Amino acid sequence: MCGLFGVIDRREPVALERAERCLDALAYRGPNGAGSWCEAGIYMGHRRLSILDLSAAGAQPMESEAAVISVNGEIYNFKALKKELQARYSFRGNSDSEVVLHGYTEWGLDGLCARLDGMYALVIYDKAHGRLHLVRDRAGIKPLYYAQRGEQLVWSSELAPIERYLGLGEADVCPQSLLDFATYRFIPAPKSLYRNVCKLPAASVATYERATDRLRVSRYWDLQPGTASGTRQELLEQAQSLLRASVSEQLVSDVPLGCFLSGGIDSGLVAALAAETISDLPTYSIGFDEGAYDESRLIRCSADWLGSNNHLQIIDSGMAGDLFAKLRQWYAEPFADFSCIPTYQLCNFTSRDVTVALSGDGADELFAGYPRYLAMGSAAMGQGRTGLDRRALGWLKQRLGWSLAGRVVRLLEARLLNSAVQRYCLLNGGLLDNETSVLADFLGVASDYDRYWAYRQHEGRGFEGTAQWRYVDLCSTLPDMLLAKVDRLSMQCSLEVRVPYLGKDLMEFAFTLPDEVLVANGQPKSLLREVAAGFLPPEVTRAPKKGFGIPKSHRLSQNGKRCSAQYKVLSEFYPELKVAKYIK
Repeated sequence: MCGLFGVIDRREPVALERAERCLDALAYRGPNGAGSWCEAGIYMGHRRLSILDLSAAGAQPMESEAAVISVNGEIYNFKALKKELQARYSFRGNSDSEVVLHGYTEWGLDGLCARLDGMYALVIYDKAHGRLHLVRDRAGIKPLYYAQRGEQLVWSSELAPIERYLGLGEADVCPQSLLDFATYRFIPAPKSLYRNVCKLPAASVATYERATDRLRVSRYWDLQPGTASGTRQELLEQAQSLLRASVSEQLVSDVPLGCFLSGGIDSGLVAALAAETISDLPTYSIGFDEGAYDESRLIRCSADWLGSNNHLQIIDSGMAGDLFAKLRQWYAEPFADFSCIPTYQLCNFTSRDVTVALSGDGADELFAGYPRYLAMGSAAMGQGRTGLDRRALGWLKQRLGWSLAGRVVRLLEARLLNSAVQRYCLLNGGLLDNETSVLADFLGVASDYDRYWAYRQHEGRGFEGTAQWRYVDLCSTLPDMLLAKVDRLSMQCSLEVRVPYLGKDLMEFAFTLPDEVLVANGQPKSLLREVAAGFLPPEVTRAPKKGFGIPKSHRLSQNGKRCSAQYKVLSEFYPELKVAKYIK
């Protein structure tokens, strides 16, 4: 894991002192060293968190006769790729980044992207052609922002350094992005809080030509619809084999490594497979002092079953509340997944002992773990309802607000929506257009603006059943909210978090599984539960799904009343934008 920052300026020399300050703002992402490469009009900076090859041979940026590279993340299949390259290239060290350097020269950009498997954000400068490539991994585990302004291109692992380098402020905020946040609880890629500052989407490449000041973005990989063949038992065994292979290759590390362990099956299964290789595996867990949210009993049950060396920290409810003020520091733009609070505690706790941790993120998106996937397939959804039904529920919803009864009304309203993307937005915690119309007017957003573009652009790609909405999540909610959450918080603690469920082969396989295999008898994630039954205690595999959220004593409220997460963020953390009061 590392921090990247860089600038290309076609008009004048790069302001090196300012660029170095922006790079140093990412020091927590790379506390083990800093490096830079400069020539006329270009600066590439790198903060290093040393994971593989701790020697100076692993320092970056790395340069060859053909290219200069900076890498954030890990290439898990680097050893196999290195064997292909060793006959033609001399390697200085044993890092995965050096494979990227020589791989680009040997295979070109397309060939390199096709071969890499891992979590990564790459910056590659082709010296001969004056061409810069920004590359993001297939699932969007590692972030990469960029901004083109005038004849200047700036990029960074996080938004704040770009904000600082370009001097962005309230006048640069994008009104549509604020409306998007109110709709989704996050700002979907390629947008960010600011105009002309973009998130590079997952599985994408942005190529910048210095000679022409031209920037183009393209996708280098995508999931394809298909149907896996075989009996249920054969598919179960294939899923187990692919997950075991993914976990095994992600255990490579030259620094201490452990696993997150919750009371559920996702992280538990990863830890069980890791324990096959690592004896006395260290696992790290968070519990709460409020019983309804505490999984300590199930955590201890899994840890004892696996024989892992479990470290459990119980969070005091007051500690959780104190962390709300850090949200803006962590994300630099509106963000409303408040499971970030216990996630930060877990990362901070884990980083005291190890530098790398494996997590169970991505399992729900791959193996249909969210009830909303099944709800979207309900035959009753959007059928035979009248406008009067919706008006009546709207009247109730307005008066009940975000109380428990109000949230029940929202779920009932979902069944009346004929638009699939609106229905999915509501089931995923978003706000509908009638709930943000006053905000849209205040921001000056055109009435014909498509509020649901981020879901709509990924809808209808040939997938059927739960795969339609799992794909939408894989392209939007997962990289832009869930993975962004873990990246920012783990990096705040200088901890690398790896995600075995999001290996290329496992993702491609999971999206060929039919619903009758994934959700047999209407049970979400039934196939993965069956896999887990061979590795975890029955108390865990049979337990109902429990989200990783904050205790109810710290749920969101405003003026003594329950409110949406979006409302809370805008009102508490972005008061200068003066828009929160317009969300109803």
